[in-house]
Amino acid sequence: MIREWPGSTDREPLYFNHIPKTAGTSVRHTLERVFETHCHNGYWFADDYLRDSRERLGTYRLLSGHLAMLPMAMSDRVYRMITFLREPQVRAFSHFMHVQRQSVLPWPKQLCETSYEEFLFSPVAEYELLNFQARYLGLWSPVDYFETKDRWFDRQLLRQRYRNADILRNAEAALDHAWFVGLVENYEAALSQLSKKLGVPLDTGAFHNAAPSRLALPELSASGRARLAWLTEFDEILYERARRRGEAEVGDDAPLIPNPGYFKSHIDFRSGFVGGGWHTPEPREDGTGYCWSSAKSAWLGFLAPWRGASVFCARLAAWVPEDLGDLKVFANGVPVATDLSFSRGEDSTSFMSLFAVVPADLVDSHGLVKITLESKRMICPRDFGETDDRQLGVYVNWARLVPTAGFLGL
Repeated sequence: MIREWPGSTDREPLYFNHIPKTAGTSVRHTLERVFETHCHNGYWFADDYLRDSRERLGTYRLLSGHLAMLPMAMSDRVYRMITFLREPQVRAFSHFMHVQRQSVLPWPKQLCETSYEEFLFSPVAEYELLNFQARYLGLWSPVDYFETKDRWFDRQLLRQRYRNADILRNAEAALDHAWFVGLVENYEAALSQLSKKLGVPLDTGAFHNAAPSRLALPELSASGRARLAWLTEFDEILYERARRRGEAEVGDDAPLIPNPGYFKSHIDFRSGFVGGGWHTPEPREDGTGYCWSSAKSAWLGFLAPWRGASVFCARLAAWVPEDLGDLKVFANGVPVATDLSFSRGEDSTSFMSLFAVVPADLVDSHGLVKITLESKRMICPRDFGETDDRQLGVYVNWARLVPTAGFLGL
């Protein structure tokens, strides 16, 4: 029987409302990986969004960035909004650490030597922290953006705008109507839920810019705690609302139903792909692409809508070629036998061609096949005198999943 999947990706585009210091870099990179490069924007900030052309905006299937509600207010497109919230007091401290690391205008360099409590009582805190998450969801009018932009020291204006009850009401409505709301504190569970909504497995292992989340929060005086509570009042209300929504939406253990619009039978690393545990794909001089795994276990997602067994084939390399002999391959968690043979690219580059048969009984009921490549070890090129300080596992030039019927080799 031919497997069928409901739904389509040709619906409303996605908008990831990336609130700073909410693990948004991780979420963004995870989402962008499955889209063609030209189908998502490459910028982060509102000024770049405002300069983007209407024609190009109409081609994006995924829009991401620190854009707050501007796309919802200024576009005639209907977006499915995704956002993540973070426990407000934890996010506030992470934001403070970020401001100290940046040490950019308009804030003086002395800010790097300021304690957290001193920072909370400074005018800087009202621009940087005051109901920050509520602002990203509750400032619906472009006028609010333009009137507060670069008004760092106008405390009266900031308080008037950022503590206005309308912001809280708008933000609550935005949460209620958002397509997906996740919590950083439940990151892996939230990403699993998002995977099921999208119909595509997402890389739960990717977590960028998370160092501040591991820092212990400093002790504050009673007045410092009161000041922080005042700065995050609306955010606390929103976070609790999002937590209750998450509890109400917790799904069962039903399997993910894949959406075929995101999957490819041939992954060439020149366009979007479904997978996890990979560095950013890079182009080769011969016009093809390649990608290094960033973890010992890296996976690629395929669909097998045909009956019978499948063949997984890939062109591989490794920093130490002998390591490929110890490479293990799994199909949906089950080890499969492999065959390696030497091959040479059109530019005379040496590769190994890998072939593995995936029995039909390893394919799930919806046709999903997750191929995991488990490397013997990770290697840092810097240890060999190179400038690349990444941890590298296996190098993949391309990978395919094809039916065994009629397979002649590639």
